[in-house]
Amino acid sequence: MILSFLQSRLPAWPVQDPVTAGRTSEIAAGQQAQILVLWGGEVRNERALFGRRDAPQDPLITSERRERAWQGAQTAVWETQRCLVPIAGFRSADAARGGPWICEDPGPLFAAGLRSSMQTQEGFHLSCFSLLTEAPAVPALPDEVPVLIGADDVIEWLYLDGQDALRRLDVAQQRRFVSVDALLRGPLPPERMH
Repeated sequence: MILSFLQSRLPAWPVQDPVTAGRTSEIAAGQQAQILVLWGGEVRNERALFGRRDAPQDPLITSERRERAWQGAQTAVWETQRCLVPIAGFRSADAARGGPWICEDPGPLFAAGLRSSMQTQEGFHLSCFSLLTEAPAVPALPDEVPVLIGADDVIEWLYLDGQDALRRLDVAQQRRFVSVDALLRGPLPPERMH
């Protein structure tokens, strides 16, 4: 599955783009998407709800700043429940920045995320996730963009301890994102690319 992001009132929402179906299904908070997780020492593919809660009465958390990943209650989640979300691009609530943004570089993209389990009113446990975001290096992009893991580091990153995984984010591959709106209008100037 390939994921990208849906415009919403929050900085980033994932959308699922099933390649085999040839269409885009947008994933909003509370809907399911594919993620990669480390479970029992093995990496596995699992469906999870987009949006985590720290407590049942809390609102869904769909994105979390990288700078806060190693603070407070999130420390335990970061240490043991990281996940990877395959994406094709992202979209922001900031309409002035354009979007959706897609990656020009070939190959898969993987966004860093946090996974947890949420209990439903019926007593079932559901996997859920949020995305790690950061301020972009290029001003033309929205205020928050997904934190990416280099394709060569994907599986290894899930096995790292929390501190090493956080450090690995600092060397995540930089990718060039292009606004789909700009592509429809014509060539994109260099300052609009990352």
